[in-house]
Amino acid sequence: SELVARFALNLYLSVPGYPGYPIHFDSHDFLILQIYGSKQWEIYPRTLSQLQQHNLPDYSQLDASQQPPPPESILQSLNLKAGDVLYVPKGYWHRAQAQDERSLHLTLGFYPAYV
Repeated sequence: SELVARFALNLYLSVPGYPGYPIHFDSHDFLILQIYGSKQWEIYPRTLSQLQQHNLPDYSQLDASQQPPPPESILQSLNLKAGDVLYVPKGYWHRAQAQDERSLHLTLGFYPAYV
């Protein structure tokens, strides 16, 4: 078998005290590879009711900026250091912030091709 998907690779440089993005979810799965420094990640529950409300098969058509954030119940809080990898499935709310120094990480987004 073969894997059929598109991928996007982004590089993020962050400084302490300034989150790159407010709390949000993505419409695709992604991997984080922490390259330099450390970054605190907070992962929140999926907002499954959004899919049901809009009768959508996945999150690809939802705009996170137009959705209400989840309740402040953190599923997991992680401090990624250089060499650490984190997988975040689509739809999970999250936010991240550099800690004591600059932080550099790669994000590899997966966009499956539906045939």
